[in-house]
Amino acid sequence: MGEQRPRASGASSSTDSYSIPSGSPSPSPSPAPRHHVTLLEPSHQNKKRSKKVFRVFRSVFRSFPIITPAACKIPVLPGGSLPDPHRSGSSGSRVTGTLFGYRKGRVSLSIQESPRCLPSLVVELAMQTMVLQKELSGGMVRIALETEKRGDKEKTKIMDEPLWTMFCNGKKTGYGVKRDATEEDLNVMELLRPVSMGAGVLPGNSEFEGPDSEMAYMRAYFERVVGSKDSETFYMLSPEGNNGPELSIFFLEDDVVVPCESRMENWKTNMEIMAINEEEYIKKYNKSENELSERQDYARDMLIDISKISHKELLEMAEHLKELEKMTKPVLDALRSYQDLPPDKALAALAIEDKKIQFEAAEKHLEEVFTISS
Repeated sequence: MGEQRPRASGASSSTDSYSIPSGSPSPSPSPAPRHHVTLLEPSHQNKKRSKKVFRVFRSVFRSFPIITPAACKIPVLPGGSLPDPHRSGSSGSRVTGTLFGYRKGRVSLSIQESPRCLPSLVVELAMQTMVLQKELSGGMVRIALETEKRGDKEKTKIMDEPLWTMFCNGKKTGYGVKRDATEEDLNVMELLRPVSMGAGVLPGNSEFEGPDSEMAYMRAYFERVVGSKDSETFYMLSPEGNNGPELSIFFLEDDVVVPCESRMENWKTNMEIMAINEEEYIKKYNKSENELSERQDYARDMLIDISKISHKELLEMAEHLKELEKMTKPVLDALRSYQDLPPDKALAALAIEDKKIQFEAAEKHLEEVFTISS
């Protein structure tokens, strides 16, 4: 598989510790049992061989005049184009993607035209298999592979780059390395040839016992969308009605990846703000709930106090309240009359003086009433 096997003492699960793989030799473990490889060459490689012939034929063909007979018309399909069996219903083509690796080893990504073809791309990712499984269990994973931007003279297709800086959900994990398919990679692809979609484990390293000796894999169809020479994206396609994990793999230049990382940071900030607002809401809810509980207790206590008062005392309190209302009525009438002054200024002045006298008398009367009631 091109990766170091897990040692008996285990390996660190942190993805930040990965760096560019060094060229120093490492002790090679015993090779996995060989399988007879029956995978086919990808169709795009066959097209490369006849590329020059096609260019010559095209240049000759363009020199011919174009004649369109009126009686000969080509029928047009409703969609405007011929159906493509490799299309997934949108603008991208469908390919087979496989993520595989030992549980404590680095995970690799293999892209195939179909499960029956040889891998057209193998990338060793800067992440352990067990860490990727944990991320996928969260439901949404975005892997961005960023390459350095070069000048126009050094332009290279994004998929032909040998090295990428890897980000997983906005966090830098190390470097992804493109490599040729090893014998172990081909053995894995041969074992998974009948599998179109699924996940599981394969028998791998026989030197160790336990789960570390097993090779985990996940295979699915991916929609390949070519944005430009500097951008390609692979979206994992889930079966209809399946709420499986969402996985997207972006191959981009650095000037495109930085905004993606920035948006991820903004997303994290917004999530933190939402969490703070949620805490404030919970505090307000608890406070209002406590106030409501206190009011209910107060009302309950009041009912208990009222129940202790006899019927005779309640009647006396009602009569006393009526007497107070009767005594304070002139005062209330005097205060309300200020709102009904006549519009004429002379009459208004006289009315104001009169109202002042009435108000003083009412105020004096109100003091007497309160003195009597106390």
